[in-house]
Amino acid sequence: MARPTKVGLDYFPFDVDFNVNEKTEAIMGEFGAKGVLTTIFIFSAIYKRGYFLEWTPLVKNSLANRIDGVNSKLVEQVVNRLVAYGTFDEELSNSAKVLTSSRIQTTYLEATKRRKAPRPTLYWLVDEIETEINVVINPQSKGNKNKLNQSNKDLNLIKGGCVNDPIPMVKLT
Repeated sequence: MARPTKVGLDYFPFDVDFNVNEKTEAIMGEFGAKGVLTTIFIFSAIYKRGYFLEWTPLVKNSLANRIDGVNSKLVEQVVNRLVAYGTFDEELSNSAKVLTSSRIQTTYLEATKRRKAPRPTLYWLVDEIETEINVVINPQSKGNKNKLNQSNKDLNLIKGGCVNDPIPMVKLT
């Protein structure tokens, strides 16, 4: 049975200067620490699901219930402010009620570049030129046969033999 395709990320990069980012400072000034914590929880919810979050009343209330002293009205106000600041794409937020951005999508793509899943298309904002990522995946055969053959060739060359010469067997007692 094949392993199910992984959705979302287990963790995401968090900028060390997040606390001095002008958008974070604006959220902190207007909503206090609860607003900043709400922002972090929203990013976690987005990356847990992938690269976007469908903004429904259920999601909003779920996020509000996770933070002590926060209600759904405050969560909605923080999201509206983040959309106004350009943290989330305004057009998608207004038309499809989806929270995402080019930066979120680029981060997601970078984190999942080794996955064999098809490229995301739903609510995708990032141009193809921006997302070209060069990934080298080294093939390995079962049983490390390639590594064994290479080590035999290397050993043979060290002994002064030809690559195609058989390696003499040494009996250990």
